[in-house]
Amino acid sequence: MGLIIAILIIGFWGGHLAFVLFSVEVAWSNPWMYMHLLIQAYLYTGLFITGHDAMHQSVSHTSWINKLIGYMSVFLFAGMSYKRLIKNHWEHHKYPGTENDPDFYMKSQNFFVWWTQIYSSFAKMDPAVAVGGDAKDRMAIDGLVDQDGSAVDVGATLAVSDATLLVFYRGHW
Repeated sequence: MGLIIAILIIGFWGGHLAFVLFSVEVAWSNPWMYMHLLIQAYLYTGLFITGHDAMHQSVSHTSWINKLIGYMSVFLFAGMSYKRLIKNHWEHHKYPGTENDPDFYMKSQNFFVWWTQIYSSFAKMDPAVAVGGDAKDRMAIDGLVDQDGSAVDVGATLAVSDATLLVFYRGHW
């Protein structure tokens, strides 16, 4: 059931984004634009939760499917590396609310300082992409491989605004 829900969330997110980009008039006076903005924000949250569930191996009983869904979800959410995010996520579980917790920046309670620190720890560009490598190189670096060790090709994905990382800021004032 988790895999079906994950596929639906990713599908609704992509379908709604395409609908909004091609069919909704962008104007401050258009009330429909605000409604679609709220719907898309809700679906972005669903992408992150799906990636989180994949980190906990609860989307599927098959490890590579969890990696695939996790990789796609967090990349679509904010262009993040699943490998880096899962590493930091387990550190967060190991040291919650302490100086070693990557989600809890203790040096400043300013939102923008926190956001910059969180973004820089989760969204650094992978070396394979920075030097012109293709998506398959990046997936191999992130460990998204099938049982034979071959990189799994998830196809083209859409980059999203870094502002979606705001969902992470859940009361760390």
